[in-house]
Amino acid sequence: MLVAVDDSEILIESRPHTILAGVIFEQPEEARKQIQAIKARFGLGSDEEIKWNGTRLETRQQREAMSEELLNVLSRQRYLATVKEGVDRHAALEVLTVQLDDFLEYRSKYATEAPVIRLACDNGIIQSSKAYQEFVKQNTRARLGAIDFESVNSQADELVQCAYICAGFTRLLIDLALGRPNRRLILLEKFEDGSTNEVDLDLSHLVLFSLRYSMWGEVPPPRDPNNIQFDGTYPFLHAAGRGLRIHSTVPEQVTSKIYQHAGIVYYGCLH
Repeated sequence: MLVAVDDSEILIESRPHTILAGVIFEQPEEARKQIQAIKARFGLGSDEEIKWNGTRLETRQQREAMSEELLNVLSRQRYLATVKEGVDRHAALEVLTVQLDDFLEYRSKYATEAPVIRLACDNGIIQSSKAYQEFVKQNTRARLGAIDFESVNSQADELVQCAYICAGFTRLLIDLALGRPNRRLILLEKFEDGSTNEVDLDLSHLVLFSLRYSMWGEVPPPRDPNNIQFDGTYPFLHAAGRGLRIHSTVPEQVTSKIYQHAGIVYYGCLH
């Protein structure tokens, strides 16, 4: 198992915060080959960095088509997002590591084997290899002591580039939760029989729906299992405190607003 980690930054209540996204690849080499194949189909070199809107593709349609294919790869992975007050990326990595251990504990309930964990972080996140080594070795969580880690150049690593994309999505969702104008979009949905359907939704829901199967969360059971009512409470995935964690001294109503708008998504059929 490889966990690719990259970062972003955001101001919340005028206070700087670090965002770390960790994308969990159960089969990293397979995912890497899929991403390289996507780049080749769009005429990009194997050494070209993936940025959400920063590739040299000429048209918006090409960029959107490539983005859709990349999202298909991401939808088969899991990702974790940590938001920590301050600009200390190393400190943010430590709390993300604990979050990862909690996910692995959750995963152990249905996985038959304990994974060998390798952490690949963009350069600069691990500020001291010795300090991070001491953190994982001295932590009371035994699973963390077996973590292997390294710093890599994100420009040369497709999997870390995926983490960069997820960190950017997390920042966007928080911005939208805190008042950034939420653009309306009309998407054309295509079916296998050739028919189409227009879907009207906003930007935040487009991001959430695109990544909902990647988010680690829980779908609370319906209020009455014998009389399921689709009343806006079921089936919704709740990632707050699981896949999305905020470590901050900003007012509780601010973190609650972020969790409400960036950590909850409808999990049922969209058709």
